[in-house]
Amino acid sequence: MASLDTLVRASVQRACGPALAEADRATLATLLGHLDTPALQTGIADAEGARRPHVTVTWAQNVAGVVGHAPSLRPMPRARPPLRLSGDASMTMTHALRTLHSHILVGVGTVRADDPRLTARWWRGPDPTPVILDSYCTTPVAARLIQRAQHATVILAHLPFSVDDDDDVDDTHDSAGSGRAGHGAMRARAAQLQAAAPHLVLMEVPLQPDRTATRRAADAAGAGAGAGTGADRDRDRDAARAAASDDTDEEDACGVPRPRQDLAALCRQLATSHRCTSLMVEGGVGVLESFLRRGTGVVDAVVVTVAPSLQAGRRLRAVTRPFLPRDRVVLGDDFVLYGTIDASSSRSNASRDAMATGLTTS
Repeated sequence: MASLDTLVRASVQRACGPALAEADRATLATLLGHLDTPALQTGIADAEGARRPHVTVTWAQNVAGVVGHAPSLRPMPRARPPLRLSGDASMTMTHALRTLHSHILVGVGTVRADDPRLTARWWRGPDPTPVILDSYCTTPVAARLIQRAQHATVILAHLPFSVDDDDDVDDTHDSAGSGRAGHGAMRARAAQLQAAAPHLVLMEVPLQPDRTATRRAADAAGAGAGAGTGADRDRDRDAARAAASDDTDEEDACGVPRPRQDLAALCRQLATSHRCTSLMVEGGVGVLESFLRRGTGVVDAVVVTVAPSLQAGRRLRAVTRPFLPRDRVVLGDDFVLYGTIDASSSRSNASRDAMATGLTTS
């Protein structure tokens, strides 16, 4: 790693957001020196020898564990700004991290709720290629990422158009237009998005291998629950589905769960078809939970910013795999943790210290 003086000088030259204190510049430079590994440029070979990107999962939260607004029915354009938790120094770190990654991923719920740009405005360097995890192609045409796709590549990862309507798609829509529909409607929405954004790339990502079987078993459990009204049977079916699945890849703007896509397949496709060597996963809550809970063998680094505030809102569910910290620093008024998830540990491994992040440490 380069000397601290060299890193600090480089950070001063590249920072283009709010001015930072000298101590924060030194801390940021040191942290970026640890995070900027060769794997970010080369990718990683998985256990089967296939290439995948280096994956960094990152988010900001307050000391109460809140990571964002509670879900609402608000349509775009958003009626309220995103819940900003990071201070200027840690926000600068986030933008610097974006320049270190070739691609950046968010779920469609985040796109609908926050309308992000996902650029590195506060740090001189290349913007990462956005990836939207959107099972049913419900990203609004007015979203800033779709407007960006008029002149730059944006990838939209969706379920195959041939997905079985009865098993994985509900033929309903909510008032915000974020509901799910059959593959015919998916194709129509995808065509509309591509017409508005010539550089939008559609990428089919399959369901998790056991997902279809799980949904069918849950439907059968609901159907066999006994006599009752149609509403009762629907409630029983939904309860069985919820019991059969503890996480999802994404949620819509109303907090409605969407089916789990195969994260390993997603990473392999990004590496082989889109030259993705490093992927920064920023949210929303459903996406973060999926990578943290199911990303065994996929997640390489975790960066968490904890802000000294107590706003109410939505929290991450606890992750039972221990968090292995490699660095803990104070950046501005925030506390930043950098480490990884212990993929070898099981639910029975108790932690010594419970942390407000919803992760456990060992």
